[in-house]
Amino acid sequence: MLIDAHVHLQEPVLLDRLSEVMGTCRQEGVRLMLCNGTKPSDWADVAAISSRFPEVLPCFAVHPWYVA
Repeated sequence: MLIDAHVHLQEPVLLDRLSEVMGTCRQEGVRLMLCNGTKPSDWADVAAISSRFPEVLPCFAVHPWYVA
């Protein structure tokens, strides 16, 4: 079983084709992904993705770039 411990599926470049991306991951044997939020404004997207895809575990944090 493959686990991807650091993904950002909430990025706009992926959101429009998320079903395709997830299908490819499944085909390649990825069974679990930790989707890392980087700032409060993307946490809702991370939560929605994890609700839609059970193999995605949400992680809510603030990246140092966004700490004021």
